[in-house]
Amino acid sequence: MRNWLRIWLGYVMACIAAAVALAGLAYTPRSFKQAPFKILETLTISVGLAPYVAIGIAIVAFIPALLVIRYAETRRIREWLFYLGVSTITGLASYVLAHLFGSVPASGGATAYAALAFAGAGLTFGLVYWAFAGRLAGGSAFDPNRPLPEIARNTRRTIR
Repeated sequence: MRNWLRIWLGYVMACIAAAVALAGLAYTPRSFKQAPFKILETLTISVGLAPYVAIGIAIVAFIPALLVIRYAETRRIREWLFYLGVSTITGLASYVLAHLFGSVPASGGATAYAALAFAGAGLTFGLVYWAFAGRLAGGSAFDPNRPLPEIARNTRRTIR
């Protein structure tokens, strides 16, 4: 039960963090050049949009995250690079999906920036999920029910 709570908390926090990153990256550097005095207002709007973007991220990322979390939990993968890599790929796949449905710019420099924004949101998702739940994947390292590696089992027998 505690593992599921950890996983859900990690997923929710990762969705919120990715939403803040994506909403913040929705404003291009060109828009800041046009109105540099509106940076604080822009950031306030980004944080205000974050809950709505988080719902969208939670819906889009649910199936890929479910598969990756299941795989990582059963294999006890605790490497932060695994979570960053998989979530960045998921972010880029989400960009391709949004591009197919016409939700992002079709051409020009904004397309590359939008792809980087989605990849950045995916990267943020992976880092925050790892910090909350991924680094403890598969249960505690000191779990008494956890099977010992083969070397430890052989050492235990020779000591007795």
